[in-house]
Amino acid sequence: MSMRTQSALDRLYVILALAWLSLAATALGRLSTQDVFGADDRSEPWWPVSPEQRDVVKRSGRPLVVAGDVAGMRFVLVPPGTFTMGSQKDGLHRVTIKHEFYMSETEVSVAQYRAFKPAHENGHVGFGISLSDDHRPVGKVSWRDATAFADFLSQRAKAAGKRRVYRLPTEAEWEYACRAGTTGTTYWEGGTPPFDVEDTALARQRLLRCAPVESGRPNPWGIRGMGGNALEWCSDWFGLYKPGELTDPLGPKSGTERVVRGGGLACESHLRLSRAPEAREVGLGIRLILIESRPW
Repeated sequence: MSMRTQSALDRLYVILALAWLSLAATALGRLSTQDVFGADDRSEPWWPVSPEQRDVVKRSGRPLVVAGDVAGMRFVLVPPGTFTMGSQKDGLHRVTIKHEFYMSETEVSVAQYRAFKPAHENGHVGFGISLSDDHRPVGKVSWRDATAFADFLSQRAKAAGKRRVYRLPTEAEWEYACRAGTTGTTYWEGGTPPFDVEDTALARQRLLRCAPVESGRPNPWGIRGMGGNALEWCSDWFGLYKPGELTDPLGPKSGTERVVRGGGLACESHLRLSRAPEAREVGLGIRLILIESRPW
């Protein structure tokens, strides 16, 4: 047998073996690493994958995690669903998110943002903490800076032949992903902040909104840092919630300030703040959504 024939047989064997494993996984009601992650990211899940996420993967064929268009950026599949948004103070209302989307696992880091603006300075907080480290959350970015960064990534993806759009999350998408299917009114872990309160160094950094982006436990959908750390821009204008049940709300049509979510030592899931679109402050950063429209 020639080496060329043997090589062809080896490739055929691998293809048949992968096909058999895929069928076996389906028959057993389980997902293999390849089924879950696709070609973009073959690492193992870093959290117990939720039933809702598995259902979307099975139904749509989408990977659970995709790599972003900047090194080190990963996006986690958020399933569609309905949840109770807000608080007694701001108004409780039912919101439906009709379609799945991808949300970045962490806040955008300094290193990731510098792919867009290499000379970006992250500010200073003192206490011997350097905000220029690659793994810190980017800060001192305005709402317009954040949307420009999203557009930069969209154009980079387009140039690579990918059918992707990056954008800021709506306020509803942000709170939905933060709660991650939980129903508590404080944190996604009930009354417990999603980090180790005994780690005083980390707690101080979170209070200053500059802890490493991968610190803290992921929520039930694999997303980190939504219960504190950096403040994060949302796409909406800030205003009163609309009453009644809503589907994919976009917020007010106009306003003077944009919604900001998260931030600090420990942030309740419903807590909402606002800033002027041109505001740049230490610890005011970015988390993005990725809409992937390639065929599955």
